Amino acid sequence: MQKNSDIINKCVNIKEKEEFKKHLEEMIQQNFINYINSIDENSKWATKRYTAKKLQMHKEDILRRITVKLKNLIWDKPKNNEVVYYFDYLREYITL
Repeated sequence: MQKNSDIINKCVNIKEKEEFKKHLEEMIQQNFINYINSIDENSKWATKRYTAKKLQMHKEDILRRITVKLKNLIWDKPKNNEVVYYFDYLREYITL
């Protein structure tokens, strides 16, 4: 993600930046779809809301509704090289 963020930040042309962001959105969405499809119904995978079995029951609806839109965000790289993204529209941090 950091490499892609750097590429976006280096783009001077707005059209070029938008095309690259669109490419990243499609790539992230496809990776998410692949991840959801890779979860076996009998696995121990679980979240607070879904077990693997429940996920399989709702998978088509989840995949139909998923959209990925990259937003402008704030990120920081402290001394430990851990990249921290702050999504201001969600008011949440994601650490990579």
